[in-house]
Amino acid sequence: MSSVLGFPPSSNVPLPLTPLIGREHEVAAAAAYLCGDVRLLTLTGVAGVGKTRFAIATAAALADTFEHGVVFVPLASVHDPELVISAVADALAIRDDGTCPLFDRLVGEIHQKHLLLVLDNFEQVVDAAPEMSHLLTLCPNVSALVTSRVRLRVGGEHHLSVPPLPVPDPIRLPSIDRLGRNPSVALFIGRAAAVDHGFALRPENAVAIARVCSQLEGLPLAIELAAARLETLSPAALAARLDGRLAVLTRGPRDATQRHRTLRDAIGWSYALLSPEEQRGFRGLAVFVGGCDAAAAEAVIGPCIPGAADAVLNGLGRLLEHSLIQRTIGTGEPRFLMLESIREYGLEQLAAHGEEEELRHRLAAHCLALASATDSSVSFESEAWLDQLERDHDNLRAALGWTIANDPAQALRLASALWQFWAVRGHVSEGRSWFARALAAGPVAPDVRGHALVWASHLAFLQADYDHAVRLAEESLSLWRPGEDDSGRSRALCVLGNVAAACEDFASATQFFEEALSFFRASGDQAEIAGILGNLGLVAGFRGDHARAAALFEEAIALSEATGDQRAAAIFLLSLGEVMRVQGDETRAARFLADALQRFRCLGETSTAIAECWEGLAGIAAGTDTVRAARLLGAADALRERLDSALEPALQSRHDATLSAVRSALDSTVFAAAWQAGRQLSIAQASAEALAAADLPQLGEDLPRRRSGATSHGLTSRELEVLRLLAAGRSDREIATALFISRYTAMVHTKNIRRKLGVDSRAAIASYAVRMGLA
Repeated sequence: MSSVLGFPPSSNVPLPLTPLIGREHEVAAAAAYLCGDVRLLTLTGVAGVGKTRFAIATAAALADTFEHGVVFVPLASVHDPELVISAVADALAIRDDGTCPLFDRLVGEIHQKHLLLVLDNFEQVVDAAPEMSHLLTLCPNVSALVTSRVRLRVGGEHHLSVPPLPVPDPIRLPSIDRLGRNPSVALFIGRAAAVDHGFALRPENAVAIARVCSQLEGLPLAIELAAARLETLSPAALAARLDGRLAVLTRGPRDATQRHRTLRDAIGWSYALLSPEEQRGFRGLAVFVGGCDAAAAEAVIGPCIPGAADAVLNGLGRLLEHSLIQRTIGTGEPRFLMLESIREYGLEQLAAHGEEEELRHRLAAHCLALASATDSSVSFESEAWLDQLERDHDNLRAALGWTIANDPAQALRLASALWQFWAVRGHVSEGRSWFARALAAGPVAPDVRGHALVWASHLAFLQADYDHAVRLAEESLSLWRPGEDDSGRSRALCVLGNVAAACEDFASATQFFEEALSFFRASGDQAEIAGILGNLGLVAGFRGDHARAAALFEEAIALSEATGDQRAAAIFLLSLGEVMRVQGDETRAARFLADALQRFRCLGETSTAIAECWEGLAGIAAGTDTVRAARLLGAADALRERLDSALEPALQSRHDATLSAVRSALDSTVFAAAWQAGRQLSIAQASAEALAAADLPQLGEDLPRRRSGATSHGLTSRELEVLRLLAAGRSDREIATALFISRYTAMVHTKNIRRKLGVDSRAAIASYAVRMGLA
């Protein structure tokens, strides 16, 4: 006769009263290890993940494999490593009669047996690991399955990490049937039914249940404790309370061990096993939201950890061993993060030790340094910086929230450093919200507020909120005294110029831009000069002076590439492409628009500049591939909707003309289908469509070169054109005439080519071009 789990009636393995859910594949993998040549398998995992239940299920799967059975050795109450052998002997009913050392007696009893030992909760007696390893060496048919929050780190050990259960996405729920098969949801429903026999998953509670499981990150103990709360709370009310989950998840069963009756006790058990220095590091890591890399940990918690320079790295390793943090590898450096339940415990301990304010201040300082780690330009190389900010977005949010409440000036500095990240990566609405909160937080120095107002006004302009952009820019202007910070004043003038141009007040726009340009020419700020020249080019284009607009854009492109500001160069290429399109030169228009689009994509851009490229190329495709043009217009419409960004009035008429032409050329059903299909395209898919419309290679074919900001030999496409003309002996004036650019722009291109090729004369440039086959 055997039990339901396959153990004989005499077995001491505890038989759970509820089924194990969602572990079938992992249990099979663990059993396969122990059926093979693995004799010591350690199951590790975070507190409450279900290691003991996992081990029992694995042992059950192996009950008929080991001739002399499975023996369960509970170690939760054993705190002295020297007593582990006694615990093993007790589980095997081997008495210490004093005739020989207990270890020797144990070996004598089991060295010829085919036996599986399940050693549960080994973490607090891990110093006994070498003795257990020695026991297995002397007993060649005995194997051990160990549960522990840390690895044993002895020879022959194999390690298997027990992860939390998969969780559903509360935003994109599957059908009720599929949701019910999700392991976290199935566990919650099963435990909830034990509390309320009529409880079931229904359409009206599906979202709340998914939220509970998602918030608890698939941690089985937390899910079981949450289900017990359904005696007094609905799933929706329970989900709403889980921001303070440690206070809610406190009603475990009376027959559970003390450390499994509350989530706080379960985590506290692991915390108590740490050294004082490791506990300090654990508390410090709790200030990070969404994790951090090693460099951030060293910057923020390093001053709290005494010892050698690698103390923080060693501490991270120990916390990984204790399953209190997890390591993830994606793009960039590996990151270390806590489950939110563990992080909440860490924050409690941080506050209890009076360390929270200091650590949050350090996190804010680190975030400001990270956000300020590049200059105002955005080059291809700075995509890594933008990616880093994206990975640390939750930390940046936490730092902004804390500084708004505690240090408004620091909050404004941080928001000012982040405005371009928000603009480029499609977080404009969020950025505006942070600026609004920070600007309202309290009095700060005029220069700090003045600069923040300028960048806040830029974001307002990007969303066509012109009234608010003007109010912010005018307040910024009022804070600058003559000669005090003319750069801040000039940037505010540029915002006013942008608004005036968008509202078709071209005379005022020109006046604002010219006043700002006079300062930046005097200061020699080439990046700002390029930006204003581009703005003046827009005004000239809107006024119908397309030749002047093209010349201004060419000069702005050359200056932007000279300063490394590839985003600005892409913006001006986009504008130049639109000028070419208006003039009817669709070949050059397609080239410039496609060049701009590829640069934006290489920069990781997700803003409405992408949509403008699609719309421009849709206008070109309208005459030859109307269905594709409709898809591109639909894609642009969807992107603008997601980003809450409207077309500027000055551009609306051109867009409406393109849309009208495409709509009238297609049957209404065909147009509607293409439009909706375009709205479903990703940015990458729509960009590929747009490049196909331009009859140019897709981004992936050109990406390695574009990421370095060049097309060949480190030179941009325009610089290659200039190079060939230089090799032909053309003067700067002749080059300007041939390429429809200003003489000054041609001179800048020549200077850039000499710098990139490392040559010091026009003759050397010509020689290089011939030698490399470029002329």
